[in-house]
Amino acid sequence: MLTRRPFTQTAIRLTIASIVGSLLAFAPTPSRAEADVLPPRPHSIAGQSGGNSYTNDCGYVSDTASYTFRLPEATSDLSVTVASSAIGADMTLTIQGPDGRMCLDDTNTSLMPSYEGSWPAGEYQVWVGDWGDSQPFTLTFD
Repeated sequence: MLTRRPFTQTAIRLTIASIVGSLLAFAPTPSRAEADVLPPRPHSIAGQSGGNSYTNDCGYVSDTASYTFRLPEATSDLSVTVASSAIGADMTLTIQGPDGRMCLDDTNTSLMPSYEGSWPAGEYQVWVGDWGDSQPFTLTFD
């Protein structure tokens, strides 16, 4: 015969804490306390893709953003692209901004993601991820 045991407050708190912890597994972590304004375009940075954190939609990413910047005013003429000279590199691009988080994977027939669209004013964190094969990348804002 099965008996019901009431949950203790401690058990309930631990259950809630583990649920919240799993939801926050990919919380944005800026690279610095305050982001600088995006420099004049075109602007490029180099880095290494991936990291130890796995996301279902954007693969492996670092715990800290690859690049953090601020836009003082909204724009619709900004694009960002990822490129790699590594053969077979398959990158992802995660952008966390004032209007939420988006994951970008392959663009058209390329394994390199890009985004062109509207960018509200505010702070952005950008992660260059991969599917388990870390590669050098160039992130270009134009």
